[in-house]
Amino acid sequence: MVRCWLIRSLALTLLTLCVVVCVGSYWRWTGIRRVGDNKILREIRNTDIVDLECGRIGYSHLYPPSTPFHWWEFEYGSYISNPWSGWDSTAIFHGIGFAFGQNGLGWFVTIPLYFPTLLSALLLSVVWRKTKPKVMGFPIEPTAITSPSTGH
Repeated sequence: MVRCWLIRSLALTLLTLCVVVCVGSYWRWTGIRRVGDNKILREIRNTDIVDLECGRIGYSHLYPPSTPFHWWEFEYGSYISNPWSGWDSTAIFHGIGFAFGQNGLGWFVTIPLYFPTLLSALLLSVVWRKTKPKVMGFPIEPTAITSPSTGH
């Protein structure tokens, strides 16, 4: 019984987190940027950017001019001057909020936040059905109703 409630609460927490992030992304934007070595070719520097804004999460992988150091940067704000929605027009593939494309220095992917929200809602419905407690008791079978006037 405790395991069922634990699984249900985790699925419900995931759905709540997705909804809060989706709604909150319209008021604030958040970004994480990492500059470091390429894992395959050590002499090439690359930049990975993850942005959360305007109902989308975007990932961009860039090959900027070489920098002599590694760093992480966490950013946030109330407005961003270059939103991901502007990149959809330049994307190779785009539709219903999803996009994949290339810009001058690398490539990018955007995923609408309704997608993980719908996936977590689907997960919650499956978990809720699978962890429903079994009904215990005597089986009740319906019987035919006979009316007193006809005897049938």
